[in-house]
Amino acid sequence: MSSLQQQFEHILAIEDEKNQRMITLKEDMYTLGRSGKTSILIVDRQVSRHHATIIRKRDIRINKSSFWIMDGNLNGQKSTNGLIINGKSCVSHKLKIGDIILLGSKTKIKYYKFSLVALKQILKAGQTLNQSILERMLLRQEDSKQTMVI
Repeated sequence: MSSLQQQFEHILAIEDEKNQRMITLKEDMYTLGRSGKTSILIVDRQVSRHHATIIRKRDIRINKSSFWIMDGNLNGQKSTNGLIINGKSCVSHKLKIGDIILLGSKTKIKYYKFSLVALKQILKAGQTLNQSILERMLLRQEDSKQTMVI
C-alpha cells in the first residue's frame, strides 16, 4: 500500500440488553446473533441465533474495501425478525458512515469509519474510545466536508 493511501478503522458501536461496546472490524467476515458460536454475541431475546453476517468486499483495482451486512447466514437462512437499517427493512446493505442497524427489539448498532490518524490523535490525548467520542468525531468529519464544499 502506498504511503499516500489513508488507512481506516471500521467500528461498530453495539448496544444490546446487556451492555454497550465497540468492535473494530479487522476480519473479513463476522456473524452476529445470540448463539455462543457467532463472532459477535448479541444479548437480545428477539435476535436470532445467527441473525446477520457482515462481510468485507475488496476492490483490488482501487485498493479499497467496504463492509456489507446481510440478513441471516451465508447458507441463505434468514433471521426471524430481519434487519432494519436506517428505518428500512433490508436483506443486504453496504455499510455507510452513520448507518443505524436494528436487530430484534432492543439491539442498536451504529457503523463508523475513521482514519487511523484521527483515532490515534484521540487515543494519544488519553481519551477512551466510546460512542460519545465517535459521535463528536463524526460531526467534525461532516463539518469539514461541508466546509470543503463551500
